Amino acid sequence: MPKFEFDVTVPATMTARVEVEADTIEEAREKALTPSFYRDPANASFSLDEGNVPRDAYLPDEDDYSVVDAPSP
Repeated sequence: MPKFEFDVTVPATMTARVEVEADTIEEAREKALTPSFYRDPANASFSLDEGNVPRDAYLPDEDDYSVVDAPSP
């Protein structure tokens, strides 16, 4: 029996408390949502939200797979 390998995705919610220096709340919000800011581990450390239950899994691309071990003919 062949073996297949592919990615399975489960949506989940993660949160990070961030500290932003800005002149206004609007500027602070904009800065906090800038990918280069929140992807920097020095600015944001994301963790799975408490009580968050990952939802149903899905295949993001059904055509993206590998045959890991195929049976010999």
